[in-house]
Amino acid sequence: MRNLYLAILLLFTSLFCVAQTSQSDTIYRVDRSKIAAVIDEVSTEELLYFLPGDKDQKKIKIARGEVWKVVYVNGETEIFNLPGPLKTVNDKLFLKNGESFQVSIQEVTAEVVRFSLATNEQKQLPLTQVEKIVYVNGIEHSYAQEPEATPVQAETKAAAAAVSEKQEPALVTPQKPVAVPTAQPAPTSEPAAARPNEIIIKIQHEPAPENSGKEPRQEHKGYVGIRVGGSMTSFYTGKVAWPKKPFYNWEAGLGFSLASTKHYNARLELVYANKGSRETSSDQQPEITSRTKITYGQANLLPLILKAGGSKLNPAIGVGGYYAYRIKHVSEFKEADGEYEADDLTQDLIDHKFDYGALVMLAFYSGDRPLLEFRYEHGLAEVMKGLKVKNNGLSVSLFLKF
Repeated sequence: MRNLYLAILLLFTSLFCVAQTSQSDTIYRVDRSKIAAVIDEVSTEELLYFLPGDKDQKKIKIARGEVWKVVYVNGETEIFNLPGPLKTVNDKLFLKNGESFQVSIQEVTAEVVRFSLATNEQKQLPLTQVEKIVYVNGIEHSYAQEPEATPVQAETKAAAAAVSEKQEPALVTPQKPVAVPTAQPAPTSEPAAARPNEIIIKIQHEPAPENSGKEPRQEHKGYVGIRVGGSMTSFYTGKVAWPKKPFYNWEAGLGFSLASTKHYNARLELVYANKGSRETSSDQQPEITSRTKITYGQANLLPLILKAGGSKLNPAIGVGGYYAYRIKHVSEFKEADGEYEADDLTQDLIDHKFDYGALVMLAFYSGDRPLLEFRYEHGLAEVMKGLKVKNNGLSVSLFLKF
C-alpha cells in the first residue's frame, strides 16, 4: 500500500510538471510578431528561452533590443522597447531604366527621393533616375524632362481666367412687372384721371410706396436643432489619404444659428464625437489589426455658410473650425482571426487631451432650415506624444430643427 501511494504521488507530480511546461510565455518582438516560449533567463543584453514541448529544453537567445514585451504565463507583462510602426508600403516608384518598387515615400527634394521599404530600411535615389511616383491616394508626379515654359503657360492660363472673369456680365435680378389690366369704361361717378391709380390699388391691395421700385426685405429667422449622423475616420501622418479600412463611428449634438439671411448663415455646434483609426499590417506574418477609438466633447464654429437662396431646395457650402476635449479612449489589437486584446502601449501613447482643426461642409437646406450635410474634418493637433499622428474623417448627418 505504501508503494501504491508513492506511485500515485509521482504520477501527479509528473502531470503537474507537464502542465506547467505546456503553458508558455509569449514574446512580442518589436515588429509585433509573437513567439510562444518559456522564459529561462533575462539579462541586460539578451533573453534566454526554450520552446514549449522541447524535452531537451534547448536554450535559444534573442537580443533584448529585438523584444517589445513579454507576457508571462501568470498574466504579468514586462516591456523592454517600443514596438515598430505598422509599416505600409503603398506608394509606387518607377525608375527610368524600367524598374519599379513598392515603397513608402518619405521626402522628395530637388535632388533626391527618400523612401523606406517594408523592412523599415531607409533608402534614397537621385531624382534624375526617377521617372514618376504614384502615391497611394492616386496622385501621380512625373519627373521626366518637361519644357521650361511650363510655369509661363500656367501664368498665361491664370491671366486668361482673370480676364474672362472681368468680362463676365453681372447677374441682374429681374424686377417683377406690375400687371395692368385692359382699360374698361370708367364709371360715370368717377373722373377719368383717377382710373389708373384706382386699378393699381385694387391689384396690390395697398397703396404703392414712394420707392415702389424696391422689393420689400424678407425676414430670415434663426434656428436651434439636433444634428446626428455617422462618420468615417482615420489617422494620418505625412499626407492625407483615403482610408482603405476606415473606422466607422457616430456623432450627435446641438446646433445654434448665430446669424441668418437669404444667402448667409453662421452656426455654433456642441457635439459628442467619436473618432479613431483601424489599421492592418499586411506585410507581417501573422497579419495584425489595431484599432483606436477616441471620444471627444467638441465645439464646431461655422462662421461662413453661403447659401444659393432657393425657397425650397437650397444648396450651401461652409467653412469653419473645431476645438475638442478628449473624454476617453480605447486601443486594441488582434492577430489574423483572433480576438481583440488591450493594447496598453498605444493606450499610454495617447496623452494629448485637446484636438483642433478645420472643417468644410456641403449642405442642403430647405429654405432657411438645414436638412442634409456632408463634412470633412482635418485635424491639426497631434494625438500621440512623440508621433505626428492626427485625426481626419468624413461624416454624413441630418439636422432636425426644433
